[in-house]
Amino acid sequence: MLRLGTKYQIECLRDDAVRRLGACFPSQLDTFTTLYTSELFKKGLVLRYPHDVIVLKQNHVVAVVELAQTFDLHHLLPSALYMCAQLSIDMKLNGYRDRDGRNWVLSKSTLKRCLAGEAKLRLETREQEKFVMLGESSPDCPRSSSCERRLASTRRHRLRAMQETPNALSGSKWIEDIGLCEMCCTYFVQKHVGHQLKVWKNLAKYFELGDMEWPVSSQDGGAA
Repeated sequence: MLRLGTKYQIECLRDDAVRRLGACFPSQLDTFTTLYTSELFKKGLVLRYPHDVIVLKQNHVVAVVELAQTFDLHHLLPSALYMCAQLSIDMKLNGYRDRDGRNWVLSKSTLKRCLAGEAKLRLETREQEKFVMLGESSPDCPRSSSCERRLASTRRHRLRAMQETPNALSGSKWIEDIGLCEMCCTYFVQKHVGHQLKVWKNLAKYFELGDMEWPVSSQDGGAA
């Protein structure tokens, strides 16, 4: 739709394609809803892009990144590159072939940008989960020994999760599920949310997107 609308100057077709992509790759964190930012399930299957406006598989983000660069839809790039960073190394390097036989592959410069951002996201994820690795309860915890035991018991699971994906925008439900006291749970959830916002605001910087406005104030990439 995006390519056709642009090629034949059909503005309504192009605008609709941009709107649909913007629903999956928004400029505001509170509307960025994916497997990696929210705990969503449907019939036992985890959804990566739970939107009715467009059907995307995980590796389709490679095409989204390339289209966003081709058609100057720069406001899509930070969140799309974030999703690219979650792909396996095989998907990053080899892309995928669409139904029309076109092979979508990240360009060398985009791959470099993606890997640079991934490295920064992994550092942020470690910082986010430091309290689990150190096994330290919150400053005002009324039962620190119990909470510290629970943190220790979840350490291996969280290490595995960090190794699998550089998911620095993860939801906070996993913290609530540890079984910490109310004081610790509130304290660490608030810290996690604050760190999420920091990561989101720095996505353009992490993926070396220059001086673009981010988060942008409107979905067309310009100021409102």
